[in-house]
Amino acid sequence: MPVNFIVFPGEGHGIAVLRKSLALYAVIEKFLAKQLGGRVEPIGEEIQDSSMQ
Repeated sequence: MPVNFIVFPGEGHGIAVLRKSLALYAVIEKFLAKQLGGRVEPIGEEIQDSSMQ
């Protein structure tokens, strides 16, 4: 199973910036929707600041 590893610049072990937290939750939502066959909202532009491609 492929694994996504996401790093947000300026963040440590936790996510302090709200928009980065929301971006992370969007990625988690997409993963769960794929695994469980549910619906998902599109991921916004907030993820552009992360290492995810």
